[in-house]
Amino acid sequence: MSSGLLSFLSSLGKFWQEKTNQLFFRWNLLFIASQLLLLFWKFSDLPSAVPLYFSLPWGDSRLAPPLSLFLLPLFSILIVLTNHIFLSSFTPATSCSPAC
Repeated sequence: MSSGLLSFLSSLGKFWQEKTNQLFFRWNLLFIASQLLLLFWKFSDLPSAVPLYFSLPWGDSRLAPPLSLFLLPLFSILIVLTNHIFLSSFTPATSCSPAC
């Protein structure tokens, strides 16, 4: 691996060691996991088409297959990871003792 990537991963590791960042990340993961669990649990009870595209005109164009509902947690994961990567690259790294 290149040294730039290693230094980025090192700063990312220091970023996760801060208590506040750990807390927000864990809450985000909990909400995303609950979305996925609810989808898996109720997937068989869903109708053959669900409203998903609310920006489209009224009618069948708003409907999507139930499998498309998995896009919501997927986008949530992408947004959370993108936010944390940006935060870790723009936040100065602080030293953290093993007790934190």
